[in-house]
This record gives sequence, structure tokens and C-alpha cells, in this order.
Amino acid sequence: MSLLHASPQPDAEATADPSTGEVRIPIELWSLDRPQGPTSLVLSAREAAEMHERLGELLTARQQAPLAGIR
Repeated sequence: MSLLHASPQPDAEATADPSTGEVRIPIELWSLDRPQGPTSLVLSAREAAEMHERLGELLTARQQAPLAGIR
């Protein structure tokens, strides 16, 4: 079983399609420490807004709680 994770592509910028609201975030897929190649995380406008909100909540919680309490 391969466990993949993703990281933002260095020097690449996210884009949005003004007509559809679709958001594309360039990412690199990794398996452990081995790059598996570039791709894009493609989100609808709604999905992007929900992710933005949730990330904001997570970052706010991290600032308000001791690091040991965040999991």
C-alpha cells in the first residue's frame, strides 16, 4: 500500500476561472520522500470556499491552543 501526500508546487500559483469559479492549485504528489509527479487540485468555487473556511478555523485554533493540544 502506497501512502501519498501532496505539497504545493514551488513557484506555481493557484488560478481561478472567472466564468465557472473553478480553482486549480498546482501540487506535487509524493510517496514518502519520492516525488511522484505534478498535478492540480481542482475545486469548485463552493469546495474552495469550504476549504478556505476550514483552513482558517484550523489555523485560528492552532493560534489559540498550545501546540501539544493540536492533533
